[in-house]
Amino acid sequence: MHRLLNPEFPVKPKMFPFYYGWVAFVIAILGMLASAPGQTIGFSVFTDSLMAASQLSRMELCTAYFLGTMGSSFMLKWVGRLYDRCGGRLLMISSGFGLAVMLFLFSQLNRYFSFLTIHKVPGFFAIAMVSMTLGFFGMRFLGQGVLMLTSRNLIGKWFLKRRGLVSAFSGLSISVGFALVPPIFLYLIDNYGWSYSYQILSLSLLMVVLLGWIFYRDNPEECGLHIDGVRLADGHPNVNGAKQDMEGVSLAEAKQSMAFWSTCLGMALHGLTITAISFHIVDIAQLAQIGKESAIAIFIPIALVSGAVDLLSGWLADRYPLKYILCLMMGGAFLGYTSIAFFSYKIAYGLAILGIGISNGCYGTLSNVAMPHYFGRRYLGEISGYMLSCLVFATSLGPIYFAASVYIFNSYAPAMVLTGLIGLTNMIIAFRIRAIQAS
Repeated sequence: MHRLLNPEFPVKPKMFPFYYGWVAFVIAILGMLASAPGQTIGFSVFTDSLMAASQLSRMELCTAYFLGTMGSSFMLKWVGRLYDRCGGRLLMISSGFGLAVMLFLFSQLNRYFSFLTIHKVPGFFAIAMVSMTLGFFGMRFLGQGVLMLTSRNLIGKWFLKRRGLVSAFSGLSISVGFALVPPIFLYLIDNYGWSYSYQILSLSLLMVVLLGWIFYRDNPEECGLHIDGVRLADGHPNVNGAKQDMEGVSLAEAKQSMAFWSTCLGMALHGLTITAISFHIVDIAQLAQIGKESAIAIFIPIALVSGAVDLLSGWLADRYPLKYILCLMMGGAFLGYTSIAFFSYKIAYGLAILGIGISNGCYGTLSNVAMPHYFGRRYLGEISGYMLSCLVFATSLGPIYFAASVYIFNSYAPAMVLTGLIGLTNMIIAFRIRAIQAS
C-alpha cells in the first residue's frame, strides 16, 4: 500500500480520544454534500443557463441528461466491485478531484459554444448534444455515483448498534444541506454569473478532497479498531450479529430476496421523481402560475419535515423491521407526488411538502441502513453499487419522462400521478419483506 493511502497516515485513528467513527461520520456528510453539483438539485438552477449557452431546447437538454446519466449508471456496478477491492478512500479522493475538474470544464462551456458559433463550425447541434451528454456523464458518474457511494457506505462500515440513529443524523444534515443548495447556487449565479459559480464550487470541492485524504478511513478493522468502538467478547448477545454484519451475503444471494428488489424499486422511484421535480421545478411553477421563488422555496420546508422524519425513522430502524420505514416512505411518495400534480392549490402545496418530506426522511435512513442491515458489509460495495446503478438509471429517465408528459399532455400531472400509484403498489409489496441469511 502506498504511504499516502496508509490508514496510519497522515493521522492515526487510534490516537483520537474518542471513537474515530464520529470523524468518519463528519467526512461522510461532507462527501455527500460535496456531490451536490453532480446531483439534479445542483443542476436545476443552472438548467436555463446551460440551455442558453448550448442553444439546446429543454427537451434536447433532457435527452443529453438522460443519455449521460444512463451511461454513468452502467459503470457503477463495476465501481461497486472496485470499492470492495480497493476501499473507499482512494475512490473518494479520485472521484472528488474528477468532479472538481468537471465543474471547471462546465464553467468554460459559454466560451466553448461561443467559439463554435463565431467560427461557424458545422454540425453545431450534434457537437452540442455530444458535449452536454459527455459533461452530464462525468458529473453524474463522479458526483451522484462514486462520491455519493463512497461517502454513504462509510457510515454503514463504522457503526452497527447505532447505525439507524447515526444515519438519521446524517440524513438530517443532508436534507438541510441539499435544501439550501438551490438558494445558495442561485445566489452565486445572481452575484457572480453561472460560469464563475462553477469555478467557486470547483475550488470548494478540492478542499473537501483534501479533508477526505486526511481523515477518510474505509473501516475500523484496517485501523486496528472495532466497530462501534467496542470489542465484543465471545458469548456477548450481540457478537453473532456483528460477525454476520461483517460477513454478509453476496449480490447473487441478495437479488433472490424481496427485500432487495422492493427497496431498490422504492429508491429508484424516489430518485426518478425527485430528479424530475428538481430539474423542472421552474417550469412546474410557471405552468402552475406560481412564482419561481415560491417553487424553489418549497425545498426548505420539505427539509424541515424530512429532518424530523429522519430522526424518527432512524430511531425506528434500530428497533423495528426496516420494511415499515419503506412502507412509510412509499405512502409519503404517493401523497407528495400526486399533490404536485395540483400544485396551484394551496392545500396541494402543503400536502406536497408533507408527503415529499416524509419520503425524503425515510429515504435518508434507508439509503444508509438498508444494504448493510439486510446483507452485511463484506459485499457492501458490489450490492450498493448495483442498487445505486438502478437508482442512477431511474434518475436518467426522470427529466425526459416528465418532459414527455408536458409534450403530450401539456401537464406534469399524468407523470406525477402514475409515479404515485407505483409507490402505493410498492408499499403493499413491502409488507411481505423478509431478511435473508448468508449461505
